[in-house]
Amino acid sequence: RKFARVFFVPGNHELWVRTPSDRKRQIDSLGKLALLEDICAQEGIDTRPQRLRLRSTAADGSKRGLWIVPLLSWHSPCFDTEPEIDPRW
Repeated sequence: RKFARVFFVPGNHELWVRTPSDRKRQIDSLGKLALLEDICAQEGIDTRPQRLRLRSTAADGSKRGLWIVPLLSWHSPCFDTEPEIDPRW
C-alpha cells in the first residue's frame, strides 16, 4: 500500500445527472452521492471527518492530531454575485 489513508470528497461534476443510464435508473444527485459513498466504503476510502494521530508530539508534550474534514457543499449560480473576471486574465 502506498498510502495509510485515502479521503474522497465528490465535487459537483461527480454528482451531475447527465447520462441516459442515470435517467433510466431515475437516479438524482443524492442517489449518486449514496452510490459513491458505498463504493468508497467498499474500497476503504474515507468520506467522513476523521482525526489522524501524528507520531510527533507538541512542544508541551501533548499528543498531536490532525482533523481531515471533507466538506460537501452545493453550488447555485445565485451564490455568484461577483462581477465577471476580465477575460484577458
